[in-house]
Formats: sequence, structure tokens, C-alpha cells
Amino acid sequence: MTDDRGDTVAAFRRLSGLLLEEESHASALDHVVHLAVATIPRCDECGISVRTRAGLFTTAGTGNVEELDAHQYAAGEGPCLTALNDGTPCRTKL
Repeated sequence: MTDDRGDTVAAFRRLSGLLLEEESHASALDHVVHLAVATIPRCDECGISVRTRAGLFTTAGTGNVEELDAHQYAAGEGPCLTALNDGTPCRTKL
């Protein structure tokens, strides 16, 4: 069994440094999703969905996450909405 704790700690250090350096929230969130893909085992894509009074939208995403999220928003169901409603990360397999 491999100890990934060192990699995880290094990733969080990098993330905290990036968040302090970033000029915009959008840029910081973009780093978060890309770092998640680089750090979380078997994570191929990542997105951050937000619900506001104006509706649902994807604030950051890798690959085609934004398009996939848009389909879920239109359907009113899907893994990103489950994660958003339950507050629990959701892993899917395409």
C-alpha cells in the first residue's frame, strides 16, 4: 500500500499558495479543479457548480464538464446536482 499523504499535503500547500496569489476567484477556482484532477486518484474531470438566485452555473471545470453540467441543470437531475444538494462529492463513471 502506498502512502499518498505526502502528495496530498504537497497539493494542499500548492493550493493554498495559489489561492493567496490569484488575482480573481475564477482563476483560483480553475486551479482548484485542475489540481483536483492531478491529485485525486482516478479523477479524470472535475467541476464546481454553484446555485444562486439567478440559477445554477459551473464556476470552473475541466474538459467538457461545463457542457455535461448544463445538461444536468436542464434535466434537473444528475451527479453534480446530487453533490450540490447533498453537500457530498459525487464520483461518476462515463
